[in-house]
Amino acid sequence: FCVRNTGTEPIVIGVPRVDPPFYLLTDIPRPVTIAPGSQFCISVMYRPLGLDLDRGVIQTIAFPYSSASCQDTLRARVQAASYRPRATVEETPIDLGVVLQCARQVDTIIQVSNPSLVPISVTGVDGVDVRFVGSPVTIEPKGVRNIPVTITPSGNPGAFSIVAKVFYGPCQDAEEVQFDGLLLDAVYQVDRAEIDFGDVVLCRDSARSLRFALSARGLSGLRSRLRQLRVSSPFRSSVQSGASFRDSLEVDVSFAPRAEGVFVDTIVMQIEPCGIERRVILRGRGILPRRTATISASDFGLVGQGGSATRTIVITNTGQIPIDVQALEGVQAPFRIAAMRPALPSILPAGAVAEVDVEY
Repeated sequence: FCVRNTGTEPIVIGVPRVDPPFYLLTDIPRPVTIAPGSQFCISVMYRPLGLDLDRGVIQTIAFPYSSASCQDTLRARVQAASYRPRATVEETPIDLGVVLQCARQVDTIIQVSNPSLVPISVTGVDGVDVRFVGSPVTIEPKGVRNIPVTITPSGNPGAFSIVAKVFYGPCQDAEEVQFDGLLLDAVYQVDRAEIDFGDVVLCRDSARSLRFALSARGLSGLRSRLRQLRVSSPFRSSVQSGASFRDSLEVDVSFAPRAEGVFVDTIVMQIEPCGIERRVILRGRGILPRRTATISASDFGLVGQGGSATRTIVITNTGQIPIDVQALEGVQAPFRIAAMRPALPSILPAGAVAEVDVEY
């Protein structure tokens, strides 16, 4: 600031007294004479001491002066304040909970407060596996804002801890923030890659059931869920979409064909939380028993007194599975069963023949 002589006489100003945190920059080793209409400029510097941080300071600087006719004192008031921008990260470490290796990316927020008396601007978050989302965020004095970040743990399964720094201006300071969590690697396995139901006889067996197990590892007891389970008729599953399980799930699959033929299908399971797919191939065949029965001749012809005639009934298993052949019934005198090859009842393998001799 400047002292101007607006009078008609020269004035002499003395050395002013300036106390910290203000300092006189202009060198005034002795009183200075200011001619009428002239001025003398003085520079004062403000340098905070620390005790005046976040509060104002006021000081009056006195300039004694004298002229030929009078003496007086000029006074100038100076005031200043210093503010230190500060930021505080709330609730650190931040618990991310369970993070699955199949879905490593976690979106979360850092709650940053501004306890100072001046605005601050969060300019970024820097750290391994940490990405700052969006643009710089201004936080008003005494305000709180949520800073969005994305965490992608890169380590092996297990407990992890990630440290990052929140940078803020205008002084480019930084606050540390920590993220803790548990990284899990979900592994799903079936104990059977293929189930073969074999042959199911249509007229004898209503259905045949077999079981396989789906197991989960690496989830520390967390529950899994079948987002979708697909299987087509004539196969059917005892477990439906939406079923949940912890360590293992037993699935009963039934095969109930309604027609002859070979049936092949795949039971497909999509498992949450990772969307992993597991498959089990299903095979089975529906069959019918088949046989033919012939007789050498149904007419025994003329048989004299005391004589006999024999005819042979031939039963052939023309199917692909064994059949159960019972003993011939309803044979009455003068007819009788003379021989059976093999003895009936008997199980007749596929392609085998049973013969029954009937004598008159």
